[in-house]
Amino acid sequence: MPIPPVIPSDERTRSRRLLGGLVGASALAALALGTPAAAQTQAKAAEAEKMEAEVCMLAGIEVPKVQDQDCPTDVLSTLRTYYYEYEAPKMGEDGAPVMDEETGEAVMEVHRETFSLMATLLEAAGFGDTLMGAPGTVFALPDSVLAPVVDALAKAMKDEEMRDAVMAEVAAAAGSHALNEPMAKSAFQNANGKVWTLAGGWQTTAPPLSFYALSGDGSVKVNGVTLDRTLTAPDGSVIHTIASPLVALPQPAMEMAEKSG
Repeated sequence: MPIPPVIPSDERTRSRRLLGGLVGASALAALALGTPAAAQTQAKAAEAEKMEAEVCMLAGIEVPKVQDQDCPTDVLSTLRTYYYEYEAPKMGEDGAPVMDEETGEAVMEVHRETFSLMATLLEAAGFGDTLMGAPGTVFALPDSVLAPVVDALAKAMKDEEMRDAVMAEVAAAAGSHALNEPMAKSAFQNANGKVWTLAGGWQTTAPPLSFYALSGDGSVKVNGVTLDRTLTAPDGSVIHTIASPLVALPQPAMEMAEKSG
């Protein structure tokens, strides 16, 4: 049997170093080959994080995040961010629905209902700190209803002689759409009765709101107005959307016209 050659110890050491170098080089090569994939994974994660940061979750839907602003944390910032979409007939210039010539049916289009002016009205009436200090309830009118009212109020406030009277009207009307405690729809469904609003303690003796549940379908009416959608703000406040005011809204534009006449 042939005797294997004896390899000097320094040669064995050199071989190990060479083998270790080859193994290390292979590992580096494998890592280098994997870098693009890792970079892509990281890039995708960063993009996903960015996309996630550009939307806020409200009432189970994603809403665009307002640039340079955080996602809503209280009832007022929720009102300024929340919206819902619905389909309604497209209206022509004559005020009548646009009809499809082929089907003979009304052409439908998507509308978006927003509520930012409700927050503006409540703040202008002096209830911002109260609503942001602790969870409450807001009966929110859509911007489509409040836009002409807020515009008229802004013009009326420029008249120093009318300012105090206008502010008293704004406080009574806006405060009658808010409570100092969170009340879900179930709280109104379980009993008929009355509830005091924020307006009761703000330069006025505004009467409480009356509420009653309609038997059978679970609907609730407050001051005769049906509660529509309900959502909970991040601070625990409850927002009930409504289609018409619970109390008469101020009409300063009419008062100004009478005054000038």
